[in-house]
Order: sequence, then structure tokens, then C-alpha cells
Amino acid sequence: MFEKIQKNQIIIGIAGIILIIILYLAMTEPTETEITPDVFLSKLVTSNNLNLVADLRGNTITQPNKVNIMQCMTDFSGSSALVKKNVTLYVLDNDKCYTSNLHNIGDSVELQVQDCISLIANDMQIYITQGDESNTMFYNNKMIVHITEKYQLGECSIQTITNPSLVP
Repeated sequence: MFEKIQKNQIIIGIAGIILIIILYLAMTEPTETEITPDVFLSKLVTSNNLNLVADLRGNTITQPNKVNIMQCMTDFSGSSALVKKNVTLYVLDNDKCYTSNLHNIGDSVELQVQDCISLIANDMQIYITQGDESNTMFYNNKMIVHITEKYQLGECSIQTITNPSLVP
């Protein structure tokens, strides 16, 4: 009888461990692999659509940093590398998201933040957010720019194309 109880406890224990592993794997998202700035730039240049995203969410973001993030977005929008692109602007606030096409700013739309996140997911994006230090990370379809309160006007831009044959 003790053997049967121990055997059942072992089976239940193994099943529990397997369940925990399955739940862990289901809840963890795969991590993106960073790429070099040159690889990102070549993808950006050949892309027709670009989302410029200013993420102003969070309780710790200061008003001066919100201004700097918006200024960074403005600086990027004037970049010569983006002239022929269909650029959509997104501003994520704590409760809402505001979106507009760069070439038709008067037609802005208010959406739920989750809706905007779904819309920006598939196109190339420049994602501007607060950071503890200024740095930029490059991924397959996005560049994440971390801005601090020390931002200087004009620091956010893509002015040069390293390979002019890539321009559409």
C-alpha cells in the first residue's frame, strides 16, 4: 500500500513540475535579438512605412522628460532619411493614445493604448521612451531610443544614408 501511495505522489509531483514548466514557457515572451545600426538603417531605408512612437506612460516620468521625448519625436520627423516615408506618429499616454499621419497632422485620432500597440507592432518603428541613461537599441523592426532630462535639441535624427543605392 505504501508503494502505491509513494508511486502516486511521485507521479503527481512530476506532473506538477511539468505543468509549472509549461506555464512558465507559455507566459514568457521570446526575447528579440539586437542588430547593428547599419542593418537597421538598411531595413528602414527600404521600408515604406514608419511609426514614430513617443511613450509618455508611467508614474516616474517627469514633465521635462515628457517634453524631451516629444522633442525627440519632432526632431526625428524632420530627418532627411524619412522624407519619402509614410510616417505615422503615435503618442502613448497613461490612458489614451493619439495618432496622426506626419503629412496630415490635423487629422489626429484618439485610441486606446492597447489598440495603438497592436497597430505599431508590424511596421518599422522608432520607439522613444524614458531611460536612466541615453542609449539606443536596434532590433529587426524597431529602434528604441531612451531619453533623459539631459536631451539636447537635434540629437534625434537620421540624416545620412550610408548607401545611397538603398534609397527607394
